[in-house]
Amino acid sequence: MHLNDIQKKIESLEKKNSWANSPDEKISFLVEELGEVSKWVRKGRKKLLTKVQKDKLNMEFADVLQHLISLANSFGINLEEGLRRKKKL
Repeated sequence: MHLNDIQKKIESLEKKNSWANSPDEKISFLVEELGEVSKWVRKGRKKLLTKVQKDKLNMEFADVLQHLISLANSFGINLEEGLRRKKKL
């Protein structure tokens, strides 16, 4: 699955669940989820994370990605195309 496909699925999921948030709300959700990732990174600095902890961190990364994609969708931004151009992928 390509990033473009994921963007479309996130857009569909939002419509299906009537998640009609403004870009300001979406950026707030993104920052909140980044804070959750930050907490796990701090925990992992002191010791290795267990499998259960890594799974929880994985879910937080998924939340970050979802909110980033949702925000990009608000502006009609194609993240895959931008990433390919920016990083010459």
